[in-house]
Amino acid sequence: MKKNPLLLILGLALFSCGNPGGPPTASSSDSRFRTTPPSVLYFKNMRSAYYEQTELPGARTELYRLRKFSQLKQQNIIIPVIANNWLEDEAYLLLEATGPAFAVPLTIRWRTGPDEGIYRLQPDSADKQYELAMRLFESLQAGHRLSAMSTDSTWIPALEGTDARSYYSTTVRDYLRLTEAL
Repeated sequence: MKKNPLLLILGLALFSCGNPGGPPTASSSDSRFRTTPPSVLYFKNMRSAYYEQTELPGARTELYRLRKFSQLKQQNIIIPVIANNWLEDEAYLLLEATGPAFAVPLTIRWRTGPDEGIYRLQPDSADKQYELAMRLFESLQAGHRLSAMSTDSTWIPALEGTDARSYYSTTVRDYLRLTEAL
């Protein structure tokens, strides 16, 4: 008789520590931006040496720019920047258009043979920058010629030359490894 009340109390204690009755709550952040401790450790130990690191003051976000981009002689170039928000365990892929010639919003035209299309960064948000960066990456993989709209409404070459294309692709692949999408 004494064992039954003890088992009942133990069962109630275990039941109360289990899963709450409601449905599990979904994460509010986008899974495309999530990082894990192993992926961050790999990036910081193996890949970050190839990047210039700066930190946004007050934002607790580390910005990584591939060092090789600084060796390019081109004035107007689009540089992908990895933004590691370590407080939120997220990383973002941002686009930095260097030089005064790029129009706002950033507009990119791709061409291959008779086909062409336009990518536009509007509105300018982390989500839209990620989408544009990935489209540019796919265009580079497909061998498209890219040009950007300048402030005087003419098209100027963007990511021209094998070095710029290679550096851009390297940064995107490092970002995909950091977010475990690759």
